[in-house]
Amino acid sequence: MLLQICSVHTPCRPYLRVLEEGQLQVGDEIVVVHRPDHDITVSTLFRALKAAGGGGEVRCHQLTLQ
Repeated sequence: MLLQICSVHTPCRPYLRVLEEGQLQVGDEIVVVHRPDHDITVSTLFRALKAAGGGGEVRCHQLTLQ
């Protein structure tokens, strides 16, 4: 299974896009297979939204998880 964080909504809801279907079970390891050079994390986006009033959403293509 290959997932990508594609959107961040408050409060604390990153939405994932399925790039490759597969099976995912409790306890499966999550491996970051790509991380862009911009150093912006989901945590940074949540803090920015909170500082801006806590509402809205940020759309991004940030991490690809396997």
